[in-house]
Amino acid sequence: MAITIKDFDIQDIHKDTIQVLLTEKFTNEETETFRALMEEQLKEKSDIIYLDLRELTEIDLSGVNEIIHTHEKMKLLRKELVVIYTQGGFFEEWLSNTKLDFFVSTAMVPASLVYEAKENGTKNLNL
Repeated sequence: MAITIKDFDIQDIHKDTIQVLLTEKFTNEETETFRALMEEQLKEKSDIIYLDLRELTEIDLSGVNEIIHTHEKMKLLRKELVVIYTQGGFFEEWLSNTKLDFFVSTAMVPASLVYEAKENGTKNLNL
């Protein structure tokens, strides 16, 4: 798993936001690293964390549980987690099976925008 953290602004949202981009896999082996990183981010002033899973190629139940844990912890701190995924992508099947999107905010990015961003060498949310 590779993790990239970026500050960014979203038009008409006047809150501090960051993007946490996860690539490759998010399985039991990566949960400790992810949890430690998120603990550090929760100490920062960010009100909303966008967890970008568009480039994820593998996730297991441990990774999904870690997303739920992060969401619950952020809720207690009055912060918001938004999970970003690709339409038709790997994570969409997990959402369908777990119904995670009933209690965790999600944002789906059409696959065509993801492919266009890869062609342009862009990985941030400002596609």
